Amino acid sequence: MNQSQVEFWRKQIDATNSFMKAKHRLWKRLLEQYRLEFNDLSIEEHKQRKISRFYPLTRQIIASTAFFNPRVLMRVEQNQRDFQAETMERVANDSLRLQQAKRHVQQQIFDTLYCNIGWLKMGVNPPGDKDLVPPYVANDSLVNGMVFVQRRSPFDIYPDPLTPPHDFGQARYVREDMLAPYEFVMEDQRFKGFKERGKIKPLSDAEAEDRILDDVRESNPAADEEESKAIRDARIDGKFVMLHEIHDRMHKRLITFAAGVDQPLEDIEHPFLAGTTTTEPDPFTGEEKVVGFEPTEGYLVSNGFPYIPMKFDHSFDSFYGLPMMAYGEETQKIIIESVSRRTDNLKRGARIIVANEKEKGINPNLDEEMQTARDGHILWSRDPNNSFRELLTGNILPDQLGAEADARNYEEQTLNVGNTSVGGSRVTATQSALNASFGQLNREWLQDTVAAVYEDITYNNCRIMSDRRYTPINFIINVARDENDPVYEAISSDMLQARFRVHIEAGSMKPLYDQLERDDAL
Repeated sequence: MNQSQVEFWRKQIDATNSFMKAKHRLWKRLLEQYRLEFNDLSIEEHKQRKISRFYPLTRQIIASTAFFNPRVLMRVEQNQRDFQAETMERVANDSLRLQQAKRHVQQQIFDTLYCNIGWLKMGVNPPGDKDLVPPYVANDSLVNGMVFVQRRSPFDIYPDPLTPPHDFGQARYVREDMLAPYEFVMEDQRFKGFKERGKIKPLSDAEAEDRILDDVRESNPAADEEESKAIRDARIDGKFVMLHEIHDRMHKRLITFAAGVDQPLEDIEHPFLAGTTTTEPDPFTGEEKVVGFEPTEGYLVSNGFPYIPMKFDHSFDSFYGLPMMAYGEETQKIIIESVSRRTDNLKRGARIIVANEKEKGINPNLDEEMQTARDGHILWSRDPNNSFRELLTGNILPDQLGAEADARNYEEQTLNVGNTSVGGSRVTATQSALNASFGQLNREWLQDTVAAVYEDITYNNCRIMSDRRYTPINFIINVARDENDPVYEAISSDMLQARFRVHIEAGSMKPLYDQLERDDAL
């Protein structure tokens, strides 16, 4: 890579950092409120009643949209290949199970709610334990020699700022930041050819301190000093290198920079380019081995990137918009402030009784008897109707209760995915039906987005494994038509080489699907 290209990428790293800085601040603020940390309420902190609205809404949305039992259906668009569709279905469904894709997608949904876009990354975990993929720390949870899917933190993904809002495939590049252990970076075979490997250094204490403080605030803003120090010491002592992995779609390159080093550690042809693979049999074992690759047009992965974004909402002029929970931020603040003020008002507004002084002359122990009176106790008074009066000091302003109720209604209208009436108030049957329809439509809209992610995962799985460079040698499935008489074979690339379509049966993937159906019927 020449110097002008190096300068271009260094400028792009700075540009994407600036582009994402304000977004990171917003996401961290929303995540802090999810953890009941409110820093900008107009009521004092010791008087705050931290009733989270984000937590139940988040659980409701994830429970209503996350798929409980992912089931993939496939169709091969070629005559006389019907049974191949069934074989590909088995491969697709077994792949999702081996990859544990469900848990990564569920975390991606959470990321989408608070960071506008959640990210998954797909790749191939090399066979054996010696060859690992950066950042090296997660490989034991991956299947050796198998295509993997992993959730990536939105704080580590930096897409091209010029990406249009509706089409991730038009991005010029995507960058991922990762903290990788220094010893693994130095042993990585991909970087062995880098002539200036001596310049690769772990983060200095000052650099690690800045990074770690951000990570601690992101992961747990309420962490106490001891916990923060423990995380800081673990990250500094671990000696991590900051890597910038850039996927250049326009020039079909994979480029890796290390912080503090000018030249890239790696600048290679992108490993997921589509092309023609040449193989030859091993003269000793007869096993087919890849000896050459000639790229053609296009990529094995959708959109030309090994990343799968999940985005619930649209925006106008930028790939990133406001996260869903940002629309509920102000209503949550109103509700918390209102509840806090009402509680504080009730605590300060003690019940006070004003009595005629003449009553004290008749019964000197009247005040004590009133405080300790039990059920059925008789207090003798000369004029009980006019001698006593209660001072009402804890009244709640009607406007305050109205504002709180309105805030709940607006929140439901924005984020509702259930079939309940707005705010739980009494409404007519027509209103109830309209509200239920809105919640159901909202839920199904979000479910379609989640289904699209599973479709992309399945598409990428089949396309990557159909390439002889990445076909897993230890992936065994039943290829018999009758499951009662199974025939097990290792996956081969020709099993997956067909024009196909992926379909998600959404009904089979809803949690408590039968219960939801009964509720809809009622």
